[in-house]
Amino acid sequence: MADDFEARHAAELNFAAAGAPTAVKGTLGVIVSAFGEGLLSRERAIELVEAVKGRPDIWISAELCDRVIDGLKQVP
Repeated sequence: MADDFEARHAAELNFAAAGAPTAVKGTLGVIVSAFGEGLLSRERAIELVEAVKGRPDIWISAELCDRVIDGLKQVP
């Protein structure tokens, strides 16, 4: 999660300065939120995390992706 923490923090500060405080999520957070809101099935959410994990052009640790996948599998 440290890979884009500074960018997310800067975005949150910019939103707050514009009078629109909001939490900024990273790629995995967006996928998990979409699953939690029923916009993605568990299977599709896991597929997307696996796809992120395999992309050479972005860096999100495989360990973090695996932890997110494990968490998605445990949600009732």
